[in-house]
Amino acid sequence: METETRIILQLLLALILCGSIGLERELKKKGAGLQTYSLVGLAVTAFTILAMEVGTAFSNLSAALPVVGTIITCVAILCAGVIFRSEKGVEGITTAVGLWAVSSIGISVGLQQYFLATVITLFILFILVTLGLLEKDVISKKRWPL
Repeated sequence: METETRIILQLLLALILCGSIGLERELKKKGAGLQTYSLVGLAVTAFTILAMEVGTAFSNLSAALPVVGTIITCVAILCAGVIFRSEKGVEGITTAVGLWAVSSIGISVGLQQYFLATVITLFILFILVTLGLLEKDVISKKRWPL
């Protein structure tokens, strides 16, 4: 497959996977939704692809690893900005961790680990949908037998 075609397909896959998580957040009326999650996933994928392409061009793929580490750190700093304290307590933690988790999807796609990216997406959606319902309907209403 041509490099350009592969890159377009990688970015499209990242957009679909990360966008699906953003859609779930959008449907729950959260502050960060479809656009935010899609943009973070797309950007992380693009930076990872760039790092790998530069590493390949200079025959030094190990040089790409610090770039991936920097991506993770930068997304973590971005995520720290969405956590705040209010009268209700601490808010934005799930959004922050969700955006950080989306970066793992982008890195996986950028490294051509498509199966891993898909599994991570499914697990994130499971956590946000299923565990979110459990937390809201059972745990917060103290309906468990303990």
